[in-house]
Amino acid sequence: MFGKKDDNDQVLPPTQQVHRATPVLSGQPSTDQASVICRGMTVVGKIFGEGTVQVFGRIEGELKALTVSITESAEVEGDIVAEGFIAAVSEKRS
Repeated sequence: MFGKKDDNDQVLPPTQQVHRATPVLSGQPSTDQASVICRGMTVVGKIFGEGTVQVFGRIEGELKALTVSITESAEVEGDIVAEGFIAAVSEKRS
């Protein structure tokens, strides 16, 4: 794995092109880049974003960004500071 290079080691060719996916929620303003906190991920501390931050996972702390998008699966325990805020909520009917 690490150490001396063996004659049997294969070197893979570099990728020709890198594709970057930018998740976008419907109704969200289009931006060049979005930072995503995925489902199953927990971030503890202060988070600062210059653009859009989409939250699918859990945040424990402070989140500051230009636009913040909170999905139904997200959990946020702390402060959110943003110029734009999008919250996906589910409506429960009895």
